Formats: sequence, C-alpha cells, structure tokens
Amino acid sequence: MFNNLEEQKEAKEYKMPNNKKQLLDQLPQEFQRKEAVAIGKKLGLSERSVDDFLNNSVPSLLEKPKTGHYRKVN
Repeated sequence: MFNNLEEQKEAKEYKMPNNKKQLLDQLPQEFQRKEAVAIGKKLGLSERSVDDFLNNSVPSLLEKPKTGHYRKVN
C-alpha cells in the first residue's frame, strides 16, 4: 500500500492549530504547567492536550529548566 502512494515533491510546513497558537500567545514568558493547564481549559483544551503541547514544544518553542516549569524560547 505504501508503495502505491504518490511521492511528495515538497516538504509540507507544519501549521500549529489555532487553539494551540492562542495558548502559546497567552502564556507568560515563564510559567508553570498548572498555569498552562488553566489557560488551556479556558481555550477548550484538555489537560492531556496541554501536556502533549508542552512536551512537543521543548526545545523548539519552550525550555524546561526544571520539572513543571517552562520558559518561552525567544
């Protein structure tokens, strides 16, 4: 089945979903996980979605200086 798929000529650029972009924009420069979860709930994101977003954002968008603490990468 995989061999029957068309080859993609250009790499697709990842576009962050709007609700996760809003979450990133509303987070302060330095924050704790619980703050991110609270903001995420206001945006309709589940706790697990926020956790996944935080984990997937390190190290490209966020730094994790210690457990439960995050800092935006400039």
